[in-house]
Parts: sequence; C-alpha cells; structure tokens
Amino acid sequence: MKSVTSKKITLLVAVFLIGLSATIAISAVVSGQSLTRETVEKVERGTAMEANRINYWFEEQVNFVLMLSRDYHYLGGYTDDYLAGYLGSHLAAHTEYLDVYIGLPSGRGIFGGGWDPHNPQSGDYDPTWIAYERDWYMGAVADAAKPFITSLYIDAEIGSMVISFAKAVLNADGSVACVVACDVRLNDLQEIVLHTDVAEKSGAFVTDADGLILVHQDLQYEPQVDEDENEFFWDIAEIEGGIYAPLTGLTGANDDHLKIKCEDSVTRYFMMSVIDATGWKLYTSVPTGVVSAGTRSMLFIVIPIAVVVMLIALAISVVVTKSTDKVLGAASVELNNATASIIAASKDLAESSNSLAESSNEQAASIEETSATMNETTSMIAQTTNSTREVLGLTQQTSSSADAGMGDVGHLIDFISKLSDSSRDIANIIDTIQSIAMQTTILALNASVEAARAGESGKAFMVVAEEVRTLALQSDEAVKNTTAIIENNIELTNQGIESSKKVNESFNLIAEQIRKIEQFVNDITTASDEQSKGIYQINLAMSRMEQVTQSNAAISEQSAASADSLQAQAEVLRSLSDKLKVLVGNA
Repeated sequence: MKSVTSKKITLLVAVFLIGLSATIAISAVVSGQSLTRETVEKVERGTAMEANRINYWFEEQVNFVLMLSRDYHYLGGYTDDYLAGYLGSHLAAHTEYLDVYIGLPSGRGIFGGGWDPHNPQSGDYDPTWIAYERDWYMGAVADAAKPFITSLYIDAEIGSMVISFAKAVLNADGSVACVVACDVRLNDLQEIVLHTDVAEKSGAFVTDADGLILVHQDLQYEPQVDEDENEFFWDIAEIEGGIYAPLTGLTGANDDHLKIKCEDSVTRYFMMSVIDATGWKLYTSVPTGVVSAGTRSMLFIVIPIAVVVMLIALAISVVVTKSTDKVLGAASVELNNATASIIAASKDLAESSNSLAESSNEQAASIEETSATMNETTSMIAQTTNSTREVLGLTQQTSSSADAGMGDVGHLIDFISKLSDSSRDIANIIDTIQSIAMQTTILALNASVEAARAGESGKAFMVVAEEVRTLALQSDEAVKNTTAIIENNIELTNQGIESSKKVNESFNLIAEQIRKIEQFVNDITTASDEQSKGIYQINLAMSRMEQVTQSNAAISEQSAASADSLQAQAEVLRSLSDKLKVLVGNA
C-alpha cells in the first residue's frame, strides 16, 4: 500500500512541476507585455515633455521680439545712435543672441552689435544689403499679426547654427514702421537635445518638417558647411541606407512608435513628438533590451523562487520513495507551513509594492502639478521682465528729456546773463548822459551870468541859455528815471538768473534721481533674467524627478506583479500539499 501511495505522490509532484513551469511561462509572457507597454508609454511621455521644453525655449525668443516691437512705439522718434545703444543693451544682457536689430522700410538697418553695412567708411560696408529684401523682413511683413521664425541656418563667420525671430511694427494707418529682429545661437537648444534622457541608454535628435536633421546627439549628423559656404543637412530617410525612412510616418499620437534594427545591430523603439512653435519633430529612441529589463527583473525574482520550490518538491519526492508514511506526513505538514509562510510573505510584498506604486504615482502627479505651476511662474516672470524692460525704455526717454531740459535752462541762464551785462552797459551810458546833462546845466548857468553882465545886448543869449538849462534839467530828470528803471531791471534780471540756477539745480536733481531709477530698473531686469534662468533649472530638475518617480512606480508595479504571481503559485503549492496530506492519510 505504501508503494502505491509513494507512486501517487511522485506522480502528483511531477504534475505539480509541470503546472508550476507552465504558470511561470504564462506569467512571464503576460507580465512582460504589460511592463513593456508601460515602459514605452513612459518614454512617450518623456518625449512629449522634452518637446514642450524646446517649445518653451522658442516662446521665450518670441516674447523677446514682441517686447522689442512694443518698445519701438515709444522709441521710434529717437536717433539711430540712440536706438543702436538701446538694442546694444539688450544684446549685452543676452549672451545667446548673435545680434539684435531693426530693419526700416527705407532699406536701412540699425544693429545693436555695431555692424554698419551702410557706411562707406566702415569695414562692414555692403551696398547690396537692403533690409526689405531679407527673408526675415519679408516673412514678418507677410503676416504682421504674429512673429516670424526663419529656417535654421549656419553662420559662416562663427560656424554655429543660428535662427532668426522677427516681428513687424505697424503705424496707425497700417503701413510698416519697421521690423524688429534678433539672431539667436542654438546653443541652449542643442544642450536640451544633447541631454535628453527619457530612459536608460536613450537617444534623441530633431528634424525639420521635411525630415532634415537639425540637432543630433551623434555629432556626425550635425549640419555642415563646405568650403564654398554651402549648407548641408542630413536627410533622415537617406542615412544608413534608408533604414530610418519609416520614421517619417510617425504622427506623434499615443502608442505610435516603431521598432528598427539600427546600424549597430541594436534594435530600438523610436517615438516622435511635434514641436508646435516650428513644426519641427523631436525623435527619441531606447533599446528594446532596456524596455524588456522589467520583465527580466521579474524573472530574476520568480525563477529562483520556482527553483527553490521545485527542489523542495524533488526532495519531498525522494523522501516519499525512501521513507515511511509518517515521515512523509511530517514533511507534508512542513511543506504546508512553508507554503503558508510564502503566501503571507507574498501578500505583504504585494501590499507593500502596491502602496509604494500608489505613493509613487501620487508623487509623480504632485511633481507634474508643481512643474505646471513653475511653468506658469516662469511665464509671469517673463512678463514682469518685459514690463521692466519697457519701464527701462521710458526711464531712458525721461532721462534724455531731463538732460535736454537742463541744456535749455543752461542756455536761458547764459541769455539772461548777457541781458544783465547789456543792462549794465546801458546804465553806464546813462551815467555818461547824466554827467553831460549836469555839465550842460553848469554851462547854461555860466552863460546866463555872462549874458546878464552883457546887459541889453546879452538878453537874447540869456533866453537861449535859460532854455538850454531847462532842457538839461529835464534830461537829468529823465536820466534819473531811466536809471531807476534799468537798475530795477538789473535786479529782476539777477533774480531771474538765481531762479534759473535753482531750476537748473532741480533739473540736475531730477536727472540724478531718474538715473538711479534707471539703474534700479536695470538691476530688476537683470535679477528677473537670473530668476528666469534659475526657474528653468528647477523645471529641468523637476523633469528629472518626474522621470525617476515614474521609474520607481514602474518598478513597484513590477514587484507587485511578481508578488501576485508568487502568491498564485504558492496557492497552487498549498493545494498540492493538501492533496499530498490526503494521500498520506489514506495510506
């Protein structure tokens, strides 16, 4: 009877091993598909986030030319030198800008970097340079309602990739007042692409809407310039024998990806997300081995456990064939206890993994909300920076007006001083006339005395002398009145000079205060720029944190799936253990 029971138990163990192996295989396939899908979705989300970062970079440049177009309404009446200085201040504050400039309908250009193609005496002289014939000018005028972004090109002088942003400024009658523009190096954009890391061993590159590669982590595919200064861009459909041509069919929709065996014999998943500002496309890739790493991790957990279980089952089988039913029964009890412990441990592991997955998902959601808030804060800071730049322009305009007023007051003081000097000269002349009148009076008296001595023959002469004396007295009286009036005018003139000096001092004080305000506004603008860069770094860190959190959530879900699979297999083991106890009991 014992021999029959042993055979039954041995057969049961064999069936159990076959069932356990089948369970492991099925669990691996189902869990592997689920984990692969989750990893691909995570990479797709990361690709979309990186595309949004690039799009935000474009929005910053667009906001800058919009700010320049608004400023021109306040600065349009200033000289070219003043406008060049204003543009130069912005160029100095943005090191990534190659130049900031204005194109006028007359064909002239005003450049913040000092370039002057219109001056025959300048080394930059270029009579063929006409503003309204430039692509950036024509593109901005063609659709004046919104900023214009040129195609990417390579600047032969600096050997770097450059893109231009332009915005047309219209007069009240709808005619073109000017086009403001800036040339921007793509260093920041290249940094974003070169450091795009949506998953382990991932890659990234950017193409235009026609599939020409603009930025690539593999520098051999970067745009180039030949000896004749002709630009060359790699076509994604033509490189490496056309193996990447199918990528042009990606739409950027969810779950839209391709698997391609690359030139290095590594098969990779490829995803794409559109950059809305330009229609460019961001492609990312990740090796299939990285995507299936979760499945391997799960197998590394499940297979050792299954091996242990199979070894235990094999040991039980050997004991069954060599020991008595009593020993077999004790072994089945121990197996049942071990199975119960495995079930309890797997439940705890599943609950912990699910709790960790939920916490990770909640943390990822919080980080996403925080990232959105930081983006809104960045946008508000950008608006504040634009406003402070406008205030800075108005302050500079007020400072110029105050300087002009100081000059006018200085001219007024000089004029009044000259008038005062002229009044003093008139007073001196009046003094001379008064002296002459007094001398004439004395002569008239002497003439009267002599006429009296002459008697009857001197009467006529005495009458004339008396008339001369009367006229001299009247002249003396008029001179005294005129002198009083001139002295009063001199006093008023001196008061006017003193008042003008006080006005000049007030203008000096106003100009000094305006300069301080201008410095404060400039400091605020600089601080806002630094704050914007700091928040950009925070956004980058938040993006990394979100990727890590999503990775933790995926690992937790993998652990939970493994724990669930282990628990199911332990239940099967307990069922078989119960059957084993029944067989031993019947024996």
